[in-house]
Formats: sequence, C-alpha cells, structure tokens
Amino acid sequence: MNKLIIVALLATLAASAIHKKTSMSRADAKLSLAEIDQDKFGNTMISAVALNMAVENPLEEITLLIDEIVNEISTDQATADEKNRTDQADCDTRISGAVQSLRELRDQLATAT
Repeated sequence: MNKLIIVALLATLAASAIHKKTSMSRADAKLSLAEIDQDKFGNTMISAVALNMAVENPLEEITLLIDEIVNEISTDQATADEKNRTDQADCDTRISGAVQSLRELRDQLATAT
C-alpha cells in the first residue's frame, strides 16, 4: 500500500508540473518529496524520475512510466491478496480439522478414564 501512495504522490507532482498548475506550494512539494525519499521504494522512484529528467525525457513520458508502475503494483497487490485469501482459507480448514481432532481425542481420553 505504501508503494501505491508513493507513486500516487509522484504522479500528482509530475502532473502538476506538466500542467503548470501547482496547487501545492514549492515548500509542500519539497516536504512531500523528502518524506517519499525516506522510504526505500520512494527513493528508488525519485531516482528513476530524476534519471528520466536528467536525460531530458518529456514529463509526459515520465508520467506514463509512473502510470505503468502503478498498474504493475496494483496487479501485484491483487495477486498477493488472492494468494492471501487462498492461504487463509487453507489455514482455516487445517485449524478446524485440528480442533475437531483435539475434541475427538479429548472425548476418547474422557471415556478411557
């Protein structure tokens, strides 16, 4: 989830630069970038954007790159969520089976004594 927030903030900053409509002050933008930079993934994203800007890629291309990353993160998250649901269901089944086995063993012990 943090990755998606970081990418969304970068996309917002890039989009505002493209449209030259800065609803965010320069100080706020610097503060946001500093917070993003503290995260390992955020630092990687800022580095990727900076590299693209250094080779003078148009901001539209940088925005497309960010959009691709957002889509990839969303797909990865959906895949992880589905795996988690499947794993959770498997764990629930195993726990239910173990609880039932314990009940049966407890009943057997009670009748044996």
